[in-house]
Amino acid sequence: MNVNLLMRHYLAMAIESVKKDRELQLYLVIGFLALIVGGGYYGYRWYAIGRAEKAQQAYAASLEVYQQAFATQFMAPQATGDQHSLWEQVEVDARHALEQYGHSSYAPFFTAFLAQSLFYQGKRDEALATMRTAVMGMRNDTGYRGLYHMTYDLMLLDGTIAQQKVALEDLEKIADDATSGVQDMALYYLGVYYGITGDHARSVDYLKRAQQLPVVHPELPAAQSPWQKRAAMKLSELGADE
Repeated sequence: MNVNLLMRHYLAMAIESVKKDRELQLYLVIGFLALIVGGGYYGYRWYAIGRAEKAQQAYAASLEVYQQAFATQFMAPQATGDQHSLWEQVEVDARHALEQYGHSSYAPFFTAFLAQSLFYQGKRDEALATMRTAVMGMRNDTGYRGLYHMTYDLMLLDGTIAQQKVALEDLEKIADDATSGVQDMALYYLGVYYGITGDHARSVDYLKRAQQLPVVHPELPAAQSPWQKRAAMKLSELGADE
């Protein structure tokens, strides 16, 4: 049996049948379009999944260098060549990731990495604008949004009197919002700020409020957050831990 011959014969009969039946022609056209669109949808879906995986890999790589830069920054308060080169690398990685994956869900995080790299390289104005873009790009239900919002406010605190005023007003709102996710952090930094500026009473008040916040998991041995623990240490330093 010649299978190829049978297939050609069947195809010829099918074509002749379609030529005689306009309704069948219409259904075939619709079916063909559906196949194209469906194939495009699933093809795009696989493409999108692949892009998301690559964006995730880029995020992991950027995060690793970012963490190295941050660790070096705080281990050596004085500026060093290692710090500068690491922050330069963070900037290069973040810009490259944004070029490749600027429309992915990781884009705001790449933008935040870029902002902090600019900040620690002394490019303050560009860093502020970039961090604001990062925060605005994060969804409200993202747990990291509050953290980067706080970072933006702390960057403002290092600026002009007008910028400090904006940051303090914002920190006050966060400190009064129990749903912010970073209430303890806002209270702690307000306490530190007023301690540095010489307002002892306000400093103690904010630090005590941070320390006295209800713990999220009271059953755990280390139930207090790192910011509550820091607030307790600051209160002890100030002799106001009673």
